[in-house]
Amino acid sequence: MYTVGVRRDFIARHFLIGGDWGPENDPHAHQYVAEVRIESAELDQHNYLVDIVKIESEFGIIVDRYRDNLLNDLP
Repeated sequence: MYTVGVRRDFIARHFLIGGDWGPENDPHAHQYVAEVRIESAELDQHNYLVDIVKIESEFGIIVDRYRDNLLNDLP
């Protein structure tokens, strides 16, 4: 089995709703970790699982959607 993974740390904000949670009801930041892992029993014709540059680029777009944003504002 072959595995490749990419991990990104980022900061995002959120707040709790639906109750009196004190300071947690106000926007505040946390550090988050996002990780993608791809596994396969086979490699491609170039002996690669996938192009890691492509994974980093596409995964970066996803993480950037959340980085430095207020999560409550996102669907």
